[in-house]
Amino acid sequence: MSEIISVVGAGGKTTFIEDCAQNLSKFNDILISTTTKMRLPKLGKYNYLIMNRENFEIYKEYFLKNNILKSENYLEELILLKNRLHYFNKKYVFKNIKFAKRCIISQKKVNFHKKNGYIYYFLSEIIIGKSNKKFAHITDEQLELFKDKFEYIFLESDGAKEKSLKFPKTYEPVISKYTTKTIAIFDINMIGKPIKDNVYNEEEFVKNIVSDNFENEEKIISIEHIYKLITIKNGLFKNSKGKKILCINKVKLDYNIYNKLKKMLEDTDIKIVTKKMK
Repeated sequence: MSEIISVVGAGGKTTFIEDCAQNLSKFNDILISTTTKMRLPKLGKYNYLIMNRENFEIYKEYFLKNNILKSENYLEELILLKNRLHYFNKKYVFKNIKFAKRCIISQKKVNFHKKNGYIYYFLSEIIIGKSNKKFAHITDEQLELFKDKFEYIFLESDGAKEKSLKFPKTYEPVISKYTTKTIAIFDINMIGKPIKDNVYNEEEFVKNIVSDNFENEEKIISIEHIYKLITIKNGLFKNSKGKKILCINKVKLDYNIYNKLKKMLEDTDIKIVTKKMK
């Protein structure tokens, strides 16, 4: 059974997932996808990309800039299987998803002593424009195909429009029913920053997190605001499933704020991990 990890919040979700995948893939096969939207992975961040043939045909010119055909014979053989596309680094072949599942199992048997795993991305829907290159929306039905075939599956399950702090909208986050852990990302450097222009869904953040007397108080993000955001039902861990983990991101050498927040959260069921600023 896969460990299926939904990653929510703001301030470094994609980088967190990429870093975890790189570390865990030393010994495990990893699948990455999103229940919302996520930027297309850069070369060097993956071993395999999986997508449907229709998406490939639309964006063929884009993908073939960095991918070459692996084998004509292999391609023709797999086309008979009502194909989907499967990419390997700078090579691609057509594969049916169900065929790919059997391939993954057989690969592990063949390479029993293999020490390295692989990083796979499932691109359910591809959106490539002039300024955005993203993929979107894995469903639980699609996840069912993969959930027992990878040691770890990471799902980016939230969006923040490039902001470093957010309050969830009514339809956010989108958590898969198969989730075993929910990891919320929080950029600790947001404490002390102005609320204006730094918070996604700012109006609801003020309404739910800040006091009613907001016009008369200093309009900066405080540690008390963050504590409330983490602990209220419709806050950072809204819709969470499984074990709850808070990743405090971009921690600097000064641990005073981190230690204070950690102490405030002592009586909760939230595990805390840190990620230092690079």
